[in-house]
Amino acid sequence: MRIIILSDGRPGHYRQSEAIVAAVARKRAVETSRVEVRLGKAIPRALAPRLARFLPPRAYLVIAHGLSEKDFPACDLVVSAGAVTFGANIALAKLRAIPNVIAGSLRGLNPHDVSLTLLPYARARDFPNHACLIKPAAIDPYTLPAPRPWEGFASEDERSIGVLIGGPTANAAFDARDWLRLADMLAECANQPGVSLRLATSPRTPSEAYEALEPLGARANVRFIDFRKAGPGSAGPIYECDAMFVTSDSMSMITEAVAAQRPAIALQPAQTKPHADDEAVETLAKDNYLRIVPLADATLQTLDAALMSITPMRENHLDILAETILSRTRL
Repeated sequence: MRIIILSDGRPGHYRQSEAIVAAVARKRAVETSRVEVRLGKAIPRALAPRLARFLPPRAYLVIAHGLSEKDFPACDLVVSAGAVTFGANIALAKLRAIPNVIAGSLRGLNPHDVSLTLLPYARARDFPNHACLIKPAAIDPYTLPAPRPWEGFASEDERSIGVLIGGPTANAAFDARDWLRLADMLAECANQPGVSLRLATSPRTPSEAYEALEPLGARANVRFIDFRKAGPGSAGPIYECDAMFVTSDSMSMITEAVAAQRPAIALQPAQTKPHADDEAVETLAKDNYLRIVPLADATLQTLDAALMSITPMRENHLDILAETILSRTRL
């Protein structure tokens, strides 16, 4: 099966597309190609969905992206995530008469123009051509070592904690005080017998976080993975840990921790605002895959209680994703 990924260059988006391909590849032989899609400088992002609704496919590709159909290789399925790619996804699917898959809210585009739209929100079950699944994550839990059961910080048995570190957003306003609180909490964890830590930063991690957290890397039982030096994909070893902490700004990182079948805690800053992803995070918590803990309340006791109350996901999310895609697209 020839699958084309349309990418806007943002890791949080193209990794979802890669997860879709990885899922399908568990069931079919797959050949993948990728095309970068950018909006023309004169096209405001908010205008793109309107153009995609009203322009013919070929005209849309030229006007919005400066592309023609010949710029896309032969394919049997087109996938993408990120609103910038959606119009091109729909246009190519129409021109080639092939099925298409989109991860994310359609921003007013016609759901009947998409074979399958993936959303992590329960309300998606009521929308045409939609499926409610966890956010696509290119983590295959079957390739990871089984996590050791979390028996509390009082146990002296060997166990590891992976920490995925994002950065401030409008809905999760991490500031210098939050980063210092996180560093203090992680230092306390690292002081416990048998506990080791692996920390990984991300493109959004600010200098204040590095200043607070980098000193932890001097400890023998702490591995610090600096995104600025290691680059994309460097967080891979984090998912091998026995438990995971994730800053609450990143729905993608939260989902990856859950998909890895580890007990996961989302750590919240002092200042938060409502966000569309709250529903998805709360669903993961209701399913008992995740706990949400404010940094201000994060002590060894509260973290212990949270970790021991979680029942990690047992199904391989990639298999569920693959079965949904193949059945809904009839491929």
